[in-house]
Amino acid sequence: MAPAFASTTAIAPSAATAQAATAPAVTAPVAAAPASLLNVAPMATTQDAVFSGLVLSPLQSSSVDTLRLDFNFDIPDVAVAGASYTVVLPNELRPKSTAPFSVLDPDGNVVATAVWEGKIARFTFTDFAASHAKVQGKAFVALKWDRAVIGTGPGTYDLDFTGDLVPVTIQASTSGMPELPINTSRDFSKFSGWTRRDEGVIDPVGALGWRIGLPSGPFAGPITVTDTAQPGWTLDCSSLNITKGTTLLGNRSIVDPVPLPASRVVSFSCDPGKFILVLDHIGASEFINVDLTGTVTDQSARTFTNDGGFSTETGTQSSTATATRTQNGGSGEGVPPNSVGNKIFVDQNRDGLQDASDTPLAGVSLTVGRTDGLAATDVNGLPIAAQTSDAQGHFLFEGLAPLPAGVFYQVMVDRNASAAALAGLEPTIAGTGNDSGANSSTWTAVSTVDTSQGNTQDLSLDFGFVTVQTPAPTTPPTTEPTTPPSTEPTAPAPPTSPTSPVIPPATPVPTSTAATTPIIVPTAPQGPAGTDVPAQDSQASAPADQLAQTGPIALRALVFIGLTALLAGLAALALLRKSRTSKKEVSQ
Repeated sequence: MAPAFASTTAIAPSAATAQAATAPAVTAPVAAAPASLLNVAPMATTQDAVFSGLVLSPLQSSSVDTLRLDFNFDIPDVAVAGASYTVVLPNELRPKSTAPFSVLDPDGNVVATAVWEGKIARFTFTDFAASHAKVQGKAFVALKWDRAVIGTGPGTYDLDFTGDLVPVTIQASTSGMPELPINTSRDFSKFSGWTRRDEGVIDPVGALGWRIGLPSGPFAGPITVTDTAQPGWTLDCSSLNITKGTTLLGNRSIVDPVPLPASRVVSFSCDPGKFILVLDHIGASEFINVDLTGTVTDQSARTFTNDGGFSTETGTQSSTATATRTQNGGSGEGVPPNSVGNKIFVDQNRDGLQDASDTPLAGVSLTVGRTDGLAATDVNGLPIAAQTSDAQGHFLFEGLAPLPAGVFYQVMVDRNASAAALAGLEPTIAGTGNDSGANSSTWTAVSTVDTSQGNTQDLSLDFGFVTVQTPAPTTPPTTEPTTPPSTEPTAPAPPTSPTSPVIPPATPVPTSTAATTPIIVPTAPQGPAGTDVPAQDSQASAPADQLAQTGPIALRALVFIGLTALLAGLAALALLRKSRTSKKEVSQ
């Protein structure tokens, strides 16, 4: 395909119309756009929109002008890497460049890549979408009127955009194909362009088109023409094409071009960096174009420069042309994820702090939750899997979604799942000191870091354990048995002589006096200092062994004597009472 050339910008050649692919329209709220750009029509809405706020400019243009389409994107948090969404162009428009392009975040990270599929722009989001929440941004593309559809004349069009966006109708118009003048002369000129709409991104070979427009003659020979490639591309020497004609449309196109006869070429030398062409002359009213293609060698470059020169016997002229890749792209951003961790350890010195003497503990299972009781999720709304401490005792929950202000993440030890790893262990002292990164928690550790803005990491959630200590058995004190004092049995005392029973006297004869005759009970005779005088009885002098033999008999005798004495006493008391009663009766 012959290149189309422009003196200042890359003008892609027209091509057959690519049929617009149909895609189901996903409706959603339309972002604010100038009212003059939109036909007012109520539409159903949903929260599943991805693209919105389409703005096309300028609304008034010629059929050869470049248009720009700007729009917003806001992808769901459930989107994962590889999720793709589309903007479908109306049939009256086509992409100016079919080169793939990227949407970047402020740090240069690729948020999404975009490719053209005919008239469909497909945006595929990278793992940026999987690792960030609330991914949103703006994108823009350069468009051209598809003259195969609208022709070259003026008109007003209702342009219907669909795809993963609200169906939007924008009114725009074209003033038609501008009229180019017929020129009869020109100066030395240099032109640049692209031979394909991918602008060398998909296929870099021969993508650049360069044209040198020699000044109109007459010029006597020799005529020396030079062309020098700048960094980023190389000359395709075999692509040299020289044409001539007598009528010039505008400043660069020959209306009736024919090949320049080979006999007119004096010499031609070329390498990837430069060519030198020598012609025999330029005739009166003759226009000569020298065309050559170039290959892109630096895909990161956006602009490519070519320096041309023209020399005759009368002087030298030069000109520079630059080919610029179409700037499609955009910018995006998202809320970075959060993470919490960090270590399980055996507190060897039992002080509640991590130090050099402690050892890591592997195989402990942990889960993460939220202090408001809701389930913790990642930035895509998916559940967070349990973690197990590694050989260094470390664990880390990554990709955590931002939480509302005042809500925090918490990590819990799963005691059942960790039973084997924690056998014989129990939590160490919790909350020792002021360094939360060195002390320990018991079973549950709560972060205090605000994650609402994302991009946080809290590595202070640690758990220390100590070995369970079994108390030593207590030995009761040993006491020597106490030997009871040895006492000799006491021989029973010999029985005393029985006291003679008291025999009451005969009832006295009452007298007229109130005196009462006392009852005298005889007692045993008293010895010196009140001691008893043993009775002078034949048994008193009996030997002790004879007394022991008569003990039971003597005891029965004592009981009998005691009872007899008691009865005698009672009888005397009764007699005394009767005597007093009788005296009272006589006195009366």
